Amino acid sequence: MNPFKNTFNFLILLFFSFICIVFQSTLLHQYLGLYKPNLLVILIAYLALNRFAIEGGILSFLIGYLVELNSGAPFGLYSCVFVITYVVTKTLCQGLLIDAVLSQMGLVIISSLIFKLSFWGVLAIYQPLRETFLTSLLSLLSMSFLNFLLTPIVFFSLALWDTLLAKERPTWQPS
Repeated sequence: MNPFKNTFNFLILLFFSFICIVFQSTLLHQYLGLYKPNLLVILIAYLALNRFAIEGGILSFLIGYLVELNSGAPFGLYSCVFVITYVVTKTLCQGLLIDAVLSQMGLVIISSLIFKLSFWGVLAIYQPLRETFLTSLLSLLSMSFLNFLLTPIVFFSLALWDTLLAKERPTWQPS
């Protein structure tokens, strides 16, 4: 494959994640508040299925870094959380060819749970979680449900883009 297309695809995914961050932190936050979808978790699940490990890991780290630049979170929080979410999701779906829409939607629910659990785990370093547990649990349920509903749209759009650029999808080879 052409290295220009690989680089272009990489940069477009970063730009798409930046658009998602802006959209989530402005319009979705204004209208839905705390109980909104996390489009970046859907993107991380897509990366786990359709990118090689190194490329997806670097993209996950950069997406977390972009979120940190847009938020007042402690430095490293989102970078760690997105990389952990990517690695665990990639490990869970390693060797699976998940092309059915319902299976992809299920994977996004699992990724949402992984995201929230890793977020709580890393955040516990900075503060006790007792005060925010119920609110976080409700946001997990709403985020998972809304991510579930948005998965087909986001996956279809990203798959269309990958097809347009002839992006190679990783395949699992038994040893």
